[in-house]
Amino acid sequence: MQRCEGERGYGGRIVIEGDKALQDLLGAALRSTLGERRRFYRVAMQSVGRSGEFLVTVSSAKGRLPLLFATEDAEPGHVASVVMQNVERVAL
Repeated sequence: MQRCEGERGYGGRIVIEGDKALQDLLGAALRSTLGERRRFYRVAMQSVGRSGEFLVTVSSAKGRLPLLFATEDAEPGHVASVVMQNVERVAL
């Protein structure tokens, strides 16, 4: 089941969609982190494979950035940090 949730804040708009369990776990941290950039972002999260890996895809007007995480990396602060570092690195 997919859910889409958007929030305005910090001058930008963050839309998060995909796996509900991942949204509940990571959504607030990603909204807070990406909201600081004052841009529109669409974040899609989905489980991949049987081993518990998950894919976080960040899209904006400038492009798309897919990031694959292992199950043990499912800590909100860690995921938000990795996402932010890579968004800044590719100027998304």
